[in-house]
Formats: sequence, C-alpha cells, structure tokens
Amino acid sequence: MKVVILDTRNTDAIIESFIAHGYTEFIVFGRVNLTYYALNKIDVTRINGFACEGGSQRLQKIRGSLKNRFFVAYAPVDVDLASVEKRHSQGQGTVTVIEQDKRMVAAILEPEVFDYMDSFVSLEKDVLPSVGNDGDLQVYN
Repeated sequence: MKVVILDTRNTDAIIESFIAHGYTEFIVFGRVNLTYYALNKIDVTRINGFACEGGSQRLQKIRGSLKNRFFVAYAPVDVDLASVEKRHSQGQGTVTVIEQDKRMVAAILEPEVFDYMDSFVSLEKDVLPSVGNDGDLQVYN
C-alpha cells in the first residue's frame, strides 16, 4: 500500500515510522533524500511544487497513482498498522482515521474518497467531514 505524506516538515521521521511496519512505497511533497532511500530499496517519489495547495488538491494531482487503497500520513505512527488495516478492511468505510495522542496522524483511504474531492480544498476540514456525514468514516485510536 502506498503512503502519501502531505506534511512537508517531518518527512523522514514519517517515512521511517512506516518502514518499521514494512511499508516501502511513498509519495512525498516535502524534502527527502531520494538517494538514501533508493540505496535501501525504498520507493520514494517526490512531487515538487503545490506548496500553496490543500491536501485534497495535492491528492487530486496524483490521483492516477492512487488506484488502490492508500495511506495519508501527517506524523510518525506508533500504532499496530496491521490491526488498523484489518479493522478498515472489515468495515464498510471509505476512510479510517488513525488517532494518536488525540490527534490525527494518518488515515487509510479508499480510491472512492476522490468522489468527495471535486470542489474541496482541505482534506481534513472538508472531505473527511463529508465522508463522516455519509457514515463512511471510521476512527482508530
């Protein structure tokens, strides 16, 4: 499963936390040492630009690369991601938000989430509440 990192400040720490759980495919909007990860057989694609755009707009730009379930990460994770994935798979939701210390650190999204993004700028303030209003949002904490 791909991990999309929208936060541009803590990219390496986020990547390392997902690597610890066995994930090796990343799309990042922040600075990252591509050579280091390539040497360690970690697939990292860096997307340049889009600094002024919201998360929903950034995801729309890479929509073609996100045809299957994917993560969006905002901070390093310290939860059992296999359990989160299992719970997400067992539910009928489009999105499972992962909370840690009372804040969202990541989310699992199904490609159907793009149906909510046509006119929204913010993934967190616009898209996720709309998904929740439709009963398709789960929270793992």
